[in-house]
Amino acid sequence: PPETLAIVYWTINLNNNTILDIGEHIVMSIAYSSNDRPSSLDHVAWEISTPKGAPLTVDRTIADITTPIVDMG
Repeated sequence: PPETLAIVYWTINLNNNTILDIGEHIVMSIAYSSNDRPSSLDHVAWEISTPKGAPLTVDRTIADITTPIVDMG
């Protein structure tokens, strides 16, 4: 894409809003623009905010990139 964007797919959305509440589940994909795409061994962090409590931070080190789609587990 021309700019980096996140795609959120709700697997469980209990109250039909866009806030991640307790008991709800999402799958998030990030599509990086060419200028933002991380390289092998780069460190990336994503932060997911909830209405209560501390935000959830996901940290990963990018493995060797051999395909256009990388599953970060």
